[in-house]
Amino acid sequence: MKKHGTLFFLVVFTAIMALMVGVYWQEIERGVDANDTLALGGTKMKYRETLKVLLWRGYIPDSVHKKIQQDLNINIEVTTFDSDAEFKKHLNLHGNDDKNPSDPEIPFDIIMPTDYMVLSLAEKGLIEKINYDEIPNYRNIAMNLRRQDFARSLFDYSVPYIYGSLGIGYNYWEIGNIVFNWKMLFEPKSNTSLKGLISISPDARISLGIALLAMGKSPNSRDEDDVKQAGEYLKEAIAKYDIRMMNSGMGDMLASQDLLLTMAWSGEIAEALNEDPDASGVNSLAAKIVRFSLPDEGALVYFDALAIPNTSTKQALALKYINSLLDPFISADVTNHSYFATVNEQAEPYVKTEIVNGPAYFLPTSSGPVFIRQYLGDDEKIYDTVWRDVTRFYFEHLRKQNYYKTERSQHQLWKF
Repeated sequence: MKKHGTLFFLVVFTAIMALMVGVYWQEIERGVDANDTLALGGTKMKYRETLKVLLWRGYIPDSVHKKIQQDLNINIEVTTFDSDAEFKKHLNLHGNDDKNPSDPEIPFDIIMPTDYMVLSLAEKGLIEKINYDEIPNYRNIAMNLRRQDFARSLFDYSVPYIYGSLGIGYNYWEIGNIVFNWKMLFEPKSNTSLKGLISISPDARISLGIALLAMGKSPNSRDEDDVKQAGEYLKEAIAKYDIRMMNSGMGDMLASQDLLLTMAWSGEIAEALNEDPDASGVNSLAAKIVRFSLPDEGALVYFDALAIPNTSTKQALALKYINSLLDPFISADVTNHSYFATVNEQAEPYVKTEIVNGPAYFLPTSSGPVFIRQYLGDDEKIYDTVWRDVTRFYFEHLRKQNYYKTERSQHQLWKF
């Protein structure tokens, strides 16, 4: 009887412990906050910290963050953004007119600024210098990228993570010949009507920079007259060809033939070319009709980097997070998900062949000029001022177009 009682006790005790462990791991999977506690044998204990990260939308899949959470025993709270303007709002920055008399309290432990924004944040003293001794996976970053003059300035205050080129995406069936220059965006020579089927970026530095390149100037010009001329050049093209402004989705719109010519990021075109065919068969056509080229006047190369705000109280943990993202398998997962190229050369064997051999990894050859957007300090205001004029013109032109379409529809209805 005593033996059976002992056995019964052991069975019950084992079942209770198994249940408690099960509950514990359920809480882990749910991703509890750093302040959450779990009762184990009547004792409450804190078991993980929360790292707050601000990232470009669509880069890093949830599966990667779940793995890093398990590896580092932390909770990751992700906020995403779609543009530099939205990025600034998340950081409590208010454009170049704001001198930041008091440093803003940046509510994140990791942020993902674009190249020229890194230099802006560093100049304002808002991000920390990177301690590479705490990032052993830094050695995985391709040496040829580390040695590039246009990238070297980024490494002090950030860790470049994603890179690519800004080029021209176009519909081969409709445009025909390969588009070799930026001027084709603003002065297209085609037998096909391109009115309403061209798009440019809504970002001031990108679109004004490309207009400058088309005019034979530097996209980082500090000459106010140059930038004003670029603004007028854009306004003329907008009026003549009903050019649209788009921040994303250009690859898919080329595939569906809702666009024929556009500024485009290399990774976005790669994604459009490799998407699975949908029910309508639109994406199955992409590989046949969508093309990408790097123009002769000069290619714009970009880097999206990882940086640590100086207000973060979890900088050691932030460095571990960056080191995890530079693991070859994790970097490959990011690229296989986003179709944007990774700086991690050790990851390339695990990246899909069609991505490595496609537009995502297109970089300019040494024969042509290569540009990266530079931070221009107070001269950034020149671009902001001119761009406000361009966007006012754009929306007024759009309003007139919509008014004309509405009036025409009403007139046709009346005739009917």
